[in-house]
Amino acid sequence: RPWTTADAFTFTISAAEGTPMPGTREITITDEDADHTKSFGEIEFTKAGIYTYTVKEAKGGLGGVTYDTTDHVVTIKVRDDGKGNLEAGEGSALVQTAAFTNTYSKSKTYGYSKANSNTCSNRDTGSGYCYGRNHR
Repeated sequence: RPWTTADAFTFTISAAEGTPMPGTREITITDEDADHTKSFGEIEFTKAGIYTYTVKEAKGGLGGVTYDTTDHVVTIKVRDDGKGNLEAGEGSALVQTAAFTNTYSKSKTYGYSKANSNTCSNRDTGSGYCYGRNHR
């Protein structure tokens, strides 16, 4: 279904103790955000290493929406270029994205009426529930 103005999806980022973190650890994406994307912000790395982050979606309360429960792991490899500068290591990018997939299901409610067997015609199901048009 298309986004609505009521839609809001919240995400968190976490990492092991001592791992450099962005200034924002929780973001909420709404219909007003361009391309329905948002950044946690910049992370300042002070030494070379492999840094692993987990990005999760918080379960919201939108009706009919099944939220993505996957832990998305983002790994950033930072290396020293030999001249004292830090840069993204091979196979890594300092800007990374994680795609989340939520599903939407429109539910339908069907009503049944309990009827006495004498109000049903030959369409009586024998269970006391009638379908189709009731006859006397």
